[in-house]
Amino acid sequence: MTADPNEGGIVYLNGVRHQYGGTSWSAPVWAALCALINEARKVHQKPPLSMLNPLIYPLNGSNCFRDILTGSNGAYHCGPHYDLVTGIGTPDVKQLVTKLG
Repeated sequence: MTADPNEGGIVYLNGVRHQYGGTSWSAPVWAALCALINEARKVHQKPPLSMLNPLIYPLNGSNCFRDILTGSNGAYHCGPHYDLVTGIGTPDVKQLVTKLG
């Protein structure tokens, strides 16, 4: 879910290669993660996810997210735990689905 469109995901549309990054790429990826979590929740007879932020921010520092410690977006720098570049880090899909499922 990289924000840099020069290093983002590759998509082939009608045989033409496109590369995307940023929130336009991240939002559908998070939608897919939520679908996986909801699938696990259904198996465990739990209701679908409600608001996601109150569920994921308490997981800051857990194995559900990999903390990004180095890098910059030009205005802000990464650091331990929450920062303005990477938030709480990169989701570990397996751990996140296990925890919230």
